[in-house]
Amino acid sequence: MPWLSSDAEVPLQLIMGKTRHKNRRTAMRYVKPGAEAMAKATEVLAPRRRTH
Repeated sequence: MPWLSSDAEVPLQLIMGKTRHKNRRTAMRYVKPGAEAMAKATEVLAPRRRTH
């Protein structure tokens, strides 16, 4: 099965049904973060810039 971008917003239950995995951790192997998700995570996790 090809990788699925997390930007596609496909519910994990559907991925599990399609891959026939019963374990969430195993099914998550098929989900890769897309560019938009990576940018959002970087924005949230980036240290605040000091303004003084």
